[in-house]
Amino acid sequence: MGPESGGIISAINNLIPGGIANVFNLGLGIGAILALGTILYAGILYSVAGDNASKQKEAKAWIIAAIKGLALIALGVALINIINPRLQEIQDAEIQKLRPVPTPPARRLTLTAPPIRRDPAPLPPVQLPPATQYPVN
Repeated sequence: MGPESGGIISAINNLIPGGIANVFNLGLGIGAILALGTILYAGILYSVAGDNASKQKEAKAWIIAAIKGLALIALGVALINIINPRLQEIQDAEIQKLRPVPTPPARRLTLTAPPIRRDPAPLPPVQLPPATQYPVN
């Protein structure tokens, strides 16, 4: 099976030069640009805040969030490259046609139960211990 056979991966590979790997790299680039843009915005917000402590605190929170985002992107790239660098090279799966499994011939199943006793043997009488007399106060 090749790209001519169809499938979503083949469609992406035909639509985008470089295929899935480029989509992955494009996503990384967009994430990094957004994080850097956020840091730039927060830096401007911090410089314009002047003596306003709440605005400075908000700008610091934006910067910390953007740095966490960049660290998350870098961690994702590192994990993919540590686990298996070929994970970015997604290809169509080779699907083989299954052959039918022959079914065994049907066997007749008969269930037998033990015969029911119509006249059960009488049970022996139950011997109870003698009753104990307790004095009543």
